[in-house]
Amino acid sequence: MWDPAAMRSLLQALELKQDGTLAAAETQRRKRMTLVHAVGYAIEQGMLLAVPLATVNWRSSETVKQVDPRVVVNPIQARNRFCAVSYVGGCQRARGRRQVGLFAGMYYAGLRPAEAVAVTLPDCHLPEEGWGRETLHVTRPQVGKK
Repeated sequence: MWDPAAMRSLLQALELKQDGTLAAAETQRRKRMTLVHAVGYAIEQGMLLAVPLATVNWRSSETVKQVDPRVVVNPIQARNRFCAVSYVGGCQRARGRRQVGLFAGMYYAGLRPAEAVAVTLPDCHLPEEGWGRETLHVTRPQVGKK
């Protein structure tokens, strides 16, 4: 029979990175799934008779979701980036001006790129004063020339 304390320490080790800090939730999930597949293979090959992890009641710990302020764009940096992007493609083409709209929508409305690409004028309610509203009804996650 398997020692539940040893199984619990194994599961706790899966939650950590090599430097000893807590790993991201997706990393923890991937490590646990790899372990489950390896145990399943060992049972299939006759090396194990039962699943040793089945006796341990385990729930992975919550990861801290904290944003590093050094990587978040502040309003001044955002305006400078919009200005810089507007020069892309020269003055004869509207590529830079379109990208300003795309990146501004992503910054001010909190859109993901696939959502920002799908926004059209009928989706926008833009009042004379104050904030407007966008209705997102489709995303376009594919890549391509457009």
